[in-house]
Amino acid sequence: MSTDVALAREQAALVAALVGSADAPAGFALERTQAVSTILLGKRRKAVAHALPGLAHALGASFREHFATFARSQSVRNGSAALDDALAFSAWLERRGLLPREFRLRLRLRVRRAMLRLRRW
Repeated sequence: MSTDVALAREQAALVAALVGSADAPAGFALERTQAVSTILLGKRRKAVAHALPGLAHALGASFREHFATFARSQSVRNGSAALDDALAFSAWLERRGLLPREFRLRLRLRVRRAMLRLRRW
């Protein structure tokens, strides 16, 4: 195996640990890796809450727990924005029957308005 391939595998393992979807790879301090993972999760959660504040409000105390579960199973797509992540989280919640009804209605209205603006543009 070439050095480049080995390095790419090690980097992928580290990224997986930092986003919380895997354990820390050999040679990395578990506590430090988990600390950085927690910080990155919090940053991502805050960005989603800022992009769709009504979602965090509608979920209340369960927002943090549901988002952690979502984030462990769904990595951020390269080049995506916080709103993309928020919409993916909303869809994830809806598929599981966890999206509060009042927020689901407001979200659909917001999407329709955005589509109308795009048509006029």
